[in-house]
Amino acid sequence: MKKIPPEIETKFKAAMNEGEIRPNLRGHYFKWLRYYMDFCEKYGFDAYDSRSKPDFIQKLKDKNQAPFQQEQANEAIQLFLSLYDQPEKTGINEEKASYGSASSDIPGYSIKEHISSGVCKASESGNNQKWQEAMRALKDAIRVRHYSPRTLQSYETWAYKLLKYTRMEDPGGLTTSDVKSFGSSIRVNFRSL
Repeated sequence: MKKIPPEIETKFKAAMNEGEIRPNLRGHYFKWLRYYMDFCEKYGFDAYDSRSKPDFIQKLKDKNQAPFQQEQANEAIQLFLSLYDQPEKTGINEEKASYGSASSDIPGYSIKEHISSGVCKASESGNNQKWQEAMRALKDAIRVRHYSPRTLQSYETWAYKLLKYTRMEDPGGLTTSDVKSFGSSIRVNFRSL
């Protein structure tokens, strides 16, 4: 098994300290990172791409790793991936993300593309990071519950429709009335089809 490159090891240690990972788990986190990097190299995956993680976790399931080990590996890899904050492909295309569309064969779309397209005002772009964090939390919650990739895609689609509807408003500041208003706009648009 290859050693983790020193620059990655240094960043990963710092991330574990910041993330308050218990010292007795850190050795396990390094082990999962080594396994993940070996897996990616062996099977031709990009270790820095979050889309490689589900295949790695599936491999652990196939090898009969205990569920707590799979979850621990998932947490370790998520921590590693958070160090390399690349725009994620989410399966959403703005053209098809109009309020009435629910297409399932949508190519990639990211929040950064959404902001740079001019759909949002520059002053609203400060909420970009908050929406990215919310989307990561959504993805993690769905994957932990072992929902299908199609379910994740559907949830992402509706989350981005809400993002577009609220014009990039801080997701933490959304109220019940904002969500109800969004739901009403969907019903109105479906009726006009």
